[in-house]
Amino acid sequence: MPSELIEIRVCVAALRRVLLRPSAAELEVCAPGLTAAAAKLASPSEAPDPSEAQALAIDLDVCRKFIEQGQTTSRVVAALIAGGYSAMGNAAPLTVAGTFSVAG
Repeated sequence: MPSELIEIRVCVAALRRVLLRPSAAELEVCAPGLTAAAAKLASPSEAPDPSEAQALAIDLDVCRKFIEQGQTTSRVVAALIAGGYSAMGNAAPLTVAGTFSVAG
């Protein structure tokens, strides 16, 4: 398992690099390696080295935080776009609170 954990950490490191400069194509390239890594974790061939397992947990936590930050950014951008544009893509009318008086 120690060499398997190292291989898994290499896959996770690749994911981390992709998350720093997100690209759909690069994520697709990472997917098979991550799938294989998950399968190795599901049925390890030997007991994991505790220090490697801890390092893997840290690596995965960093990736989780990147993904959560990306999700938050996407939600904020979507809310900004939805608030400023109609479903047809036209700018939403601006509303101004207040009164207007013409003396004359």
